Amino acid sequence: MDLSQYTIAEFALKNFHRPKTGSEALFTFRKKEKEWTWKDVSDLIKFSSKPIGHMLLKDQDNVMNKGAIDSFVCIMKYMGDESLKRNQTVTDCVYELLTLCLQQPQIHDEIYCQIIKQTTNNRSKSDTGLTKGWRLFSILTSYFACSDAFKPYLINYLQSASFDEHRSCYQTARTCLNNLKQTFKYGGRKMLLAGSEVEAITNGKSVKRQVYLLPGGQKKFINTTSVTVAEEVIEQLCKEMNVVSIAEQQEFSLSYIIEHDNEMHIIANDAYILDETTKLTLENKKVMLVLKRNVWIQPLRFDNPLLIDALFSQIIPDYISGLFILNESLKMISAHQIDNITQMAAFIHYSDTLGHATKVTSEYISCLVPNLILTHYPAITKAHWTKRIEAKIKEWEEKPNTQQAKCLFLVILQKWPLFAATFYHIEMVTRNGKNIDTLQKSILSVNHHGIKFLTEKDRNIIIDIPLKDLYASVLTPSPSTLQIEIKNESICAKTPISEDILQLIHHNIFVSLSKSNAN
Repeated sequence: MDLSQYTIAEFALKNFHRPKTGSEALFTFRKKEKEWTWKDVSDLIKFSSKPIGHMLLKDQDNVMNKGAIDSFVCIMKYMGDESLKRNQTVTDCVYELLTLCLQQPQIHDEIYCQIIKQTTNNRSKSDTGLTKGWRLFSILTSYFACSDAFKPYLINYLQSASFDEHRSCYQTARTCLNNLKQTFKYGGRKMLLAGSEVEAITNGKSVKRQVYLLPGGQKKFINTTSVTVAEEVIEQLCKEMNVVSIAEQQEFSLSYIIEHDNEMHIIANDAYILDETTKLTLENKKVMLVLKRNVWIQPLRFDNPLLIDALFSQIIPDYISGLFILNESLKMISAHQIDNITQMAAFIHYSDTLGHATKVTSEYISCLVPNLILTHYPAITKAHWTKRIEAKIKEWEEKPNTQQAKCLFLVILQKWPLFAATFYHIEMVTRNGKNIDTLQKSILSVNHHGIKFLTEKDRNIIIDIPLKDLYASVLTPSPSTLQIEIKNESICAKTPISEDILQLIHHNIFVSLSKSNAN
């Protein structure tokens, strides 16, 4: 769409306060006396070295007018055209502007007009005034949108500035344009940016080399800006693992793990990365940002070593702890089940280079066989498991390399009912207001098949809700419970992380419905 007709001069003509003393120049916009001249309009939309006496836009109330006068002074202080108060910093000016925009959404257009004015024909007494003005512009565009009426004018102004490489600040103008597009798409930043971020942007550092982890601990550094959202990081990390289809990328999510906390918390796809890290930093929490595959509907692929490592590393801790084991495996372990677990243990042993270089010994068994199996069947000693695994390895005609061993392990595990589930420890479960005694200290599993409540010790399934039944259910989280209203039943699970569980359930539902609609 051609926006060239939407000039700031035209917008000012229609929407700015008319000057109290309009000159009667030869050229006027209309033929009436004392109407606006080009000079009148030009003066209103270009740099001013003095504070304004009233807001630029007309037809506004006194509260808005006071806010507009204050905001203009903040802009001047940030740009170095007005002195800061004692102990005041440019960060304080930014916070004051953002707070004003938050409290008075109707003032957004006014403040954008003010920053446009101060970056047009800039005659700042500060050598860095124009540069700082554009950097402040970039902060504002990462937080707040404008009205639909002003939108084409604002975009045209930024496009004109960003495409004119003769302008000293054209690159920052491009940043502003990108920030604004992100704000229209994702709603804008929600948290006040940290003082360190204000300082970095003021000094021209708008990109942060943020570290992200893949399952298994491999680090990936990605350029992260003020407006980078989780789904953009997911897309970039997925592409590094050759996960290029949107359908498959949708099965991944970004999460954070708090230091000394075993829980993984999902970050919403439309959440701003720096909002999340700022919030947790203010709470004095050290976090790691981790990519995780939360839904496993698309077939497993083994065409990329990085993807294989990530999937294997994500699955293996829950497998070793025994979370994938169901009661059927615990009643009486069969020869087939023993053989199955032995085979998987051999693949785990060969999944790293140490396994290729050493034999299986009893001290390795707790890292190869699910702990739940070892606990329930003490008659099968670690020495017995060692002999079985070594015998299984000798049966192989050809030893698998580390990548092949991981793939073969996943191929077997994907046939298990709880494969790809995420597990949560639940304190208590009630049905229609009555405690379910067997589900005190229980386990909740969530995957693409649905949700299951299991007894913690024996892994009995007490409640099994297929995913399709959850489509029409009412799921209500609170700080301490997750309420599930389904088929005239009310199930309440006591947990402090109900929001994360709900988000994961919705993620599975969304991907499942997307696949159904695609078919």
